[in-house]
Amino acid sequence: RGRAQAQSPPAQSRTGVRRCCGWAPPGVPTSPAGTDALPTAAVSPAMQAAKTVRDAVTEASEGHHEAQVSMVCRKKFWLVLLCLSPLVGAVVAVAFFLGATLDNSAQAVLAGEHAVAATRSAIMLTTASSRLVQTIRTFHLTVAAADVLRPDLPAGSLSPSANSQIINTACASLRATAETGNQARIINATGFEVARVEIRNASLAALSSSSSLSPSAACLVRTLSELQDKGNRDYFLDAVGLAPGALYVSALDPNIENGEVEIPIRPMLRAAERYVNATTQQTLGVSVVNHAVRSALDGARETIAQHAVTTTSQFSAADTSAVATERILIINSDGGYVIGPTEESEWGWVLGNSGP
Repeated sequence: RGRAQAQSPPAQSRTGVRRCCGWAPPGVPTSPAGTDALPTAAVSPAMQAAKTVRDAVTEASEGHHEAQVSMVCRKKFWLVLLCLSPLVGAVVAVAFFLGATLDNSAQAVLAGEHAVAATRSAIMLTTASSRLVQTIRTFHLTVAAADVLRPDLPAGSLSPSANSQIINTACASLRATAETGNQARIINATGFEVARVEIRNASLAALSSSSSLSPSAACLVRTLSELQDKGNRDYFLDAVGLAPGALYVSALDPNIENGEVEIPIRPMLRAAERYVNATTQQTLGVSVVNHAVRSALDGARETIAQHAVTTTSQFSAADTSAVATERILIINSDGGYVIGPTEESEWGWVLGNSGP
């Protein structure tokens, strides 16, 4: 949790794809260059599926260079696909056993379908993480430019002009994401909120982002009595230890208000940056942006559900039972189920369920 920091990916992975699996069935040579370098006659159905998936991933990842895709092939009938975003701190994992009841061609089709569905789900989360980073950078720079922070800054002590500027910028940044529950906050060096702005109407936020409506019309500015102590939260404790210019991104977790998990669960990503005194390097506070990712997860869940129906329909009745046991799971960077094998296993680490 909290170990992810925004970094530029290496030049060779700018397309968003990291290729790290050269695997072939027994008797088929593996080329360092991948299946492209093999004669057509030597490429098995499974390898053809892998190439198709790789090409689909490359196309789908274009413009989202934070996404990385790894294929790991184990034994003859095991395939594990991990699609992850280092900014999100979330992993879309496909771990499935291609049973002996399916012939090689069927195994290849199933592997390809699983891989494409998992990749689409991962890219939905990667897009959400990209928006989160853009929002925190804009908000952080605005607060820094206002030069209003000091180590002992108490809640509600911003000047009216500085407060208005920061609130308008926060609203303008948040409304671009247009999801209810998104927040932008300033937290002082002791961990107490100084200011908090959040989207209160996602539909109005989407409208005002492309109209002349005031940014604050879509936003709710919390009053002094509603501000909270966040000094014991992971994102604050990790953010105050950041190097200047570094970015903290949380694991994908439920939203917590006043020490309690919000029900129904509102999945959140959080990004934070630290403010320091340029001369003394003393911590002045941190800026934090909460990004609700319910819509991204709903889209991923729909993709997974459609994938299950599609793949099952492609096989005979004799093979359907084997296909029906395959699952696509989404786990966060701490190993907890976000979309799990059962509804009870999801968010189990915060709800006290039996799941991870």
